[in-house]
Amino acid sequence: LPGVPEDLDIGQITQWSVSLYWRKPINDGGSPITAYAIEQSWAGSDWTEIVTLDAAVHSFTVRDLYENVETYYRIRAKNVAGWGDYKELPQTVVPKKAPGCPSVPIGPIIVKDVNEDNVTIEWSPSVMDGGARILGYIVERFDRRNGAWRKCTRVSADSTDAYIRSLVPGDSYQFRVMAFNEVGLSLPLETEIIVLPKASA
Repeated sequence: LPGVPEDLDIGQITQWSVSLYWRKPINDGGSPITAYAIEQSWAGSDWTEIVTLDAAVHSFTVRDLYENVETYYRIRAKNVAGWGDYKELPQTVVPKKAPGCPSVPIGPIIVKDVNEDNVTIEWSPSVMDGGARILGYIVERFDRRNGAWRKCTRVSADSTDAYIRSLVPGDSYQFRVMAFNEVGLSLPLETEIIVLPKASA
């Protein structure tokens, strides 16, 4: 009988599918491998064969899975003498949606403590993290000189206010806030245009 398939591993996981990869057994049992069989178990249920594949195939995508339900996989090889032992995937598979960017912070942005060269702004946190923990918020201001947004500061995920300084007295400014996680930035939440008081004589 053949030995177990080698290097059974997983590739892409989505909320509905998982891709499995393996290599042929080191020991073919004295005759060529003719087939592979993959079995599946749902979180403690009995093993069920889901597919038999030709010996030339070394990958398979299992579809129609249930999101957030643990599944287990094992594979065995066959030659003319029969089926060999199973190789079980060392980790469980939990299909889930790939994470995305967070939702936009909740507005409106409250502008307070407007001074000659600094302001403080406040907002409410994003409702959805996109499937990955929110790491913080980035605050930008619009630079009218070059027509671009420039980063002012970054605050932690549990902060919902920012102190912005080094502004020019009498100038007008617009600010925006974006949440971010490991995937990227949310859409921005913007303020109206704010005019700072002129410097005291």
